[in-house]
Amino acid sequence: MKVDRQSFLLAAAALAASCGPSPGAPPTTVAIPPQPSAAPAETSEWSPPPKPPAPVAEDSSRRFPNNLRAPADEGLASPVDEGLAVDAGGMCRAKNVKRPVAAACSDDVGKPGDCKKANCSLQFVCTQCEAYKKYFKPRVAERAVACIVGQTRNQARDGCRTYQCGDEALGGACLDAAADVPCRAIAKSCKTSLDECRGLLSGMNAAGRAKMSACAAQGCSYGLWSCVESL
Repeated sequence: MKVDRQSFLLAAAALAASCGPSPGAPPTTVAIPPQPSAAPAETSEWSPPPKPPAPVAEDSSRRFPNNLRAPADEGLASPVDEGLAVDAGGMCRAKNVKRPVAAACSDDVGKPGDCKKANCSLQFVCTQCEAYKKYFKPRVAERAVACIVGQTRNQARDGCRTYQCGDEALGGACLDAAADVPCRAIAKSCKTSLDECRGLLSGMNAAGRAKMSACAAQGCSYGLWSCVESL
């Protein structure tokens, strides 16, 4: 069959035109779906996650340098004035004090010594000594002052020992039934027993008992002994 060359070319051009995009039509965009990311390569060895840093324990000495006072007691003697407290429990109490049992016992007569003879290089020692003279009955104050004045330098630097001198003097005081009147209110505020309150207030004069009552009325959150420390 003989094919005309010119007719073949025209037919081929017409066929190509029919298969291509129409004039003016926008190009066709082919959307390619997102491909999943490659999975991380598996390792042959397993490593545990890093441990969180261990918590740093708070240094309580930064808050209570003398281990005796809480923030509410900031108005009391400073840690430097109190020396170096060695009582780990923070309660400077005397132990094994024997109280007199005589019915006719009295602490109304006594001659407290001179607090200036104590180691006053630590102001707290002499300040507390003067407080004992002011708020304790004469005979009780006499024993407390003698104890403070008789301290060695190392004992004076121990704030607890000065407090213990007062506690020993109060512990050896004659029981006074008149102390029950303020102690009924104090025992409730300080959540303590009437016996404990009586044991401390029996050796105090009227000014000392009034001071203790005022301390207890403020809440007494650190116990009755803290009120003695704040005299």
